Amino acid sequence: MKFIIHFFIKIGLSFRLHSIFFFVVVFAIACKKNARETYVGTYAAINYINTTDTIYVLSNNVYARKVYDKEGRLVLNMKSSLEMNGDEIVFHSFFLNLDRDIIQYPELLSDTVMEMNVSVERSFLKVQFCTGYLEGENCYSKVE
Repeated sequence: MKFIIHFFIKIGLSFRLHSIFFFVVVFAIACKKNARETYVGTYAAINYINTTDTIYVLSNNVYARKVYDKEGRLVLNMKSSLEMNGDEIVFHSFFLNLDRDIIQYPELLSDTVMEMNVSVERSFLKVQFCTGYLEGENCYSKVE
């Protein structure tokens, strides 16, 4: 009798461990998207005061961008190409918006000839990248 009880306990424990392992593997596979799928979406600038800046990363190596001034007027509406390499995105024809006052300095909007390399940071709940000169400066967070 003791052998039968021990046998069933061993089978039950083994089954539970296998079940847990199975669910962990399935969860990891389900949550793991490739970078391209993860990075496609809408990104909004964080803590901007002078502008509202939205970058739309599209699936066909293209991005669109809309920038509104602090009065809500659309001042930049553009589309350009991008490249995705691992955890990096290279934006071509990029406007470096450092949340400057584009009502007072509208000439800033004409500077869209640079390339911008960004490292995308992923965590469990957010995807973001920064374009500023200092770490953590001029960041965009994925909103959808």
